[in-house]
Amino acid sequence: MAATAHPLTLTALDPATLDRMRACYLGVDDARVSPFLREHPELAIALVDAAPRLRAAFGEGVTLRLERSYFDNEELLFARVYGHASSVDEAEQRMDGFREGWWYQQPPEAARFLEFSVGWDA
Repeated sequence: MAATAHPLTLTALDPATLDRMRACYLGVDDARVSPFLREHPELAIALVDAAPRLRAAFGEGVTLRLERSYFDNEELLFARVYGHASSVDEAEQRMDGFREGWWYQQPPEAARFLEFSVGWDA
């Protein structure tokens, strides 16, 4: 029996997928983000699937932004939620709910290079 590809399997970013990501997130075309997405196309489906779940957790008016950053000496892609008007404790609770309710059940391939977090505009 042939192995079935997991729904997060994507070997290249096609224009339709990029458009779907642009509809969900700011920063898709950023000079530091775009090459990372092309190197790790498996992240695209997870990001698109996550966007409505993040909005459900934080509210429809939030801004979702992709940013590259270092964490524990590894460069990762961060999907950050801005404009949520939550306290630190409330934002952490909402993000924990998102992670426990959906993200932690996703395959580890995407989690290796992707992290979801909350940001505060300066």
